[in-house]
Amino acid sequence: MNRSAYFTTDLAIKVLSKILKARTVFHGLSNLPGGPTIFVINHFTRIETLLLPYYLYHLTETPIWSLADANLFKGGLKSYFDLVGVVSTKDPQRDALVIKTLLTGKAHWIIFPEGKMVKTKKLVRKGSYLVGDDSAARSPHTGAASLALRAEIYRRSLAGEGVENEGEIAALRTFLDLSDTDRLIEKEVQIVPINLTYYPIRSDDNIFSELVSRHVKDPSERMLEELMTEGTMLLDGVDIDIHFGQPLEVADELKTPAVAEMLQNLIAAEFYTQPEIMEMLRAAAQRMMQLYMERIYSLTAVNHDHLFASFLRRRSFSLFSKKDLARSVFVLSEYLQNDKSLEKNLHLALKESQIHLLTDDRYDKLQNFIDLGLKAGGLVQHQEHLKKLTEYWQKPLLLHKARLDNLIEVMANEVEPLDGLQKYIQWIARIPDWLLRIRVSHHLYIQEQARYKAERFDCEEHARLAGNFGRPFLLSHLSRKTGIVFVHSYLSVPEEIKKCAQFLRNQGAWVYGVRLPG
Repeated sequence: MNRSAYFTTDLAIKVLSKILKARTVFHGLSNLPGGPTIFVINHFTRIETLLLPYYLYHLTETPIWSLADANLFKGGLKSYFDLVGVVSTKDPQRDALVIKTLLTGKAHWIIFPEGKMVKTKKLVRKGSYLVGDDSAARSPHTGAASLALRAEIYRRSLAGEGVENEGEIAALRTFLDLSDTDRLIEKEVQIVPINLTYYPIRSDDNIFSELVSRHVKDPSERMLEELMTEGTMLLDGVDIDIHFGQPLEVADELKTPAVAEMLQNLIAAEFYTQPEIMEMLRAAAQRMMQLYMERIYSLTAVNHDHLFASFLRRRSFSLFSKKDLARSVFVLSEYLQNDKSLEKNLHLALKESQIHLLTDDRYDKLQNFIDLGLKAGGLVQHQEHLKKLTEYWQKPLLLHKARLDNLIEVMANEVEPLDGLQKYIQWIARIPDWLLRIRVSHHLYIQEQARYKAERFDCEEHARLAGNFGRPFLLSHLSRKTGIVFVHSYLSVPEEIKKCAQFLRNQGAWVYGVRLPG
């Protein structure tokens, strides 16, 4: 790696990050270890391949190297990769370089276990993580786990564990191309799962795609799709939530009696020639892969689009109101905010009251999603109602078209690994719209009664209050044709408007007497 090129790139990204409209929030920084680390990260855009090394370098104060697909090492891009520490997955010295730089502390590594960009976000099939479409689905790669296990075995052997003489250590240093001046890290090797979640995700023509269309002859479908999606995200503004998960302690996999016994007194440089040991390590790598995949995707930052998309996917093809969709998300948000196991997953915008979804949609969360559905063809307008378009929901998800043509499906796919969230969604989605309206009304009424009771209790510490003059009230009627919201003046109380409200109720109206705080 050329350090001058590395820091020049670092400076360029720093300038670029100030120009582009990307807002980054870090979570779980306490999970960053101090020892040799392989970061395993979900791969949805090209953005993470540029920004993550920059962010991680400043967080760890250690150069960050990464592996990239061999097909990218062409022309000027290959020269650039060679300068900044990007190594081809087909480099014959790949494994040795990863292990050596980990053990000497010269670099941490980024590895994408999916092995490619997962643009469809479809990873969970029948409870397992699989990459690719149904006809060519495969398991995520175990390479990160295998490299971490080998590095930890070498680290222990170089530290003298299980080695009887200095000759074996010298042979191992030669095998790993370690010089006499290379000092080794004493801390154990760890794997840290990282999840990046982007919000909002939109695809549209932008200055990047227009420039390429004008000046590049026959640009590929893949190139235009990536520029339209990722360019729009960066130019229009995107929140990037970066969650650091609980590290995997690689040493724990080597503490099993069978593995420990086999490694004892074995020359570490030759352990890969022992079939039994390699079989055990392959099994360990498979277990670790499943674990870090679970941890990566359990850290997804849940946002409004995820919830709208998940409920819309489950709706029938009959007419519905956009308020029906809003009520579903409102009810779900109330549960999520009180669920300790999912609270950490919420995007900042979901951690506050979602009452705006039911009133004026002042942040345009609902309307922006509806506009996306109408533009993409997933929804059609029928006067005041909406309807899912059958053709849209029956289209297959294609790798280089999903983010353009089926973005709502991509959003719903992203939160499929969150089992707790899916249980809530499935339960609420089964509730008929008319019943959900009643549940929401009842919830808001009970919530307002509880707020009054709590505030009254606080006031009674300072003054004696007679009666319940300030309590909000609901007067029902058999007829459902008319509903009235009755608001008292600022210096009055609900009790003072109750007689008038009762008169209106007797005329056939439902009347709700609002309590203004104060």
